[in-house]
Amino acid sequence: MNKLGIIDYRNIIKTVRSTYSIDFNDFAMTSFKRKLEQIIIKNKLGDADGLINKIKIDENFKKIFLNEISIDDTEMFRDPSLWREMKFILNKEKNRQSFKIWFPEVSSGEELYSFLILLKEIDLLDKVKLMVTSFSDKKIKLIKKGVFDLKKMEVNNANYIRYSLSGNLMNFYDKRNNKAYMHLSLLKNTDFKNYVSFNENFTSNFHMIFFRNKMIYFNKTLQMKMLRIITNSLYLGGYFVIGIKEKFDNFSAISKFMVINRYENIYKKIV
Repeated sequence: MNKLGIIDYRNIIKTVRSTYSIDFNDFAMTSFKRKLEQIIIKNKLGDADGLINKIKIDENFKKIFLNEISIDDTEMFRDPSLWREMKFILNKEKNRQSFKIWFPEVSSGEELYSFLILLKEIDLLDKVKLMVTSFSDKKIKLIKKGVFDLKKMEVNNANYIRYSLSGNLMNFYDKRNNKAYMHLSLLKNTDFKNYVSFNENFTSNFHMIFFRNKMIYFNKTLQMKMLRIITNSLYLGGYFVIGIKEKFDNFSAISKFMVINRYENIYKKIV
């Protein structure tokens, strides 16, 4: 297929908004357009009109579309220095009676399971409550199953060794039928919600929000909206983990935070 033109792109966005009531207009166009092109090729839809017609007439296509358009997490314990810093921060919070964490727009689950393993290692899994949200119900169901390709686990294991020289990632999953099955007991304090976070106001208060390397896929308007939601959803003293690929300094919300770790882009709400 030919690459999507601007008019094709806008027509698809308009169709998704009118059919699914989800507005992707403020996603960064280049990366989102590439995702749309991949969906057209993967589902053998031919061109933009084929995708538009599929969205309009096939009710079952919604779950497929939202699953394939979402932003994938790539690896467990990616950027091991971040996870060592997370362990340090969370160890300091051990005396809290409760600790609530929000993972907005989780897609494939690698970072979530990394976080849960970290909590298990430092004996905080029973104290911490996690809220996981995604606009893809299909993604949520896959994350709950906790099944990963063994080939992918080779990379995850390598990352884990760099993060924890003394641990063993294989303590947290079983091998069956050429797949890795995560120990689902890790999810016992995790609540999942099918939730369009960039369209709705979130009212809960959290002690930490883990939203790493996601806003690079948003344009400035959506970035500002998400930062308002995130700022309003954090307790005073709460942590915001944004990731090394993001730039936070250019937003007005930065005045409400202090830097905890400049390299890893970890902030603490002070106002």
